[in-house]
Amino acid sequence: MRSALLPIAAWLGALQSMAAPSAPASTVDQTARLVAIASMLGSLTVLVYRLGVWRQQMESCRSEMTACFERIERRIERLEAGKDG
Repeated sequence: MRSALLPIAAWLGALQSMAAPSAPASTVDQTARLVAIASMLGSLTVLVYRLGVWRQQMESCRSEMTACFERIERRIERLEAGKDG
């Protein structure tokens, strides 16, 4: 939960800084809209981050499995070479 609040807070700060400084004091509607947009952008940020983590794990798994299959293949080749000799 806390990991999702950090991007939301960052987006909220960015959105507030982009708001027109000359605008009158913000209303409850404007504040609610900013919080909603920041929540959506924060959720999207967390989603993209988790997708990147998942992709990295899949790449790591694939490389480990490839190395494992190569070792098995070399063992089979050695066993077959021993039978023929």
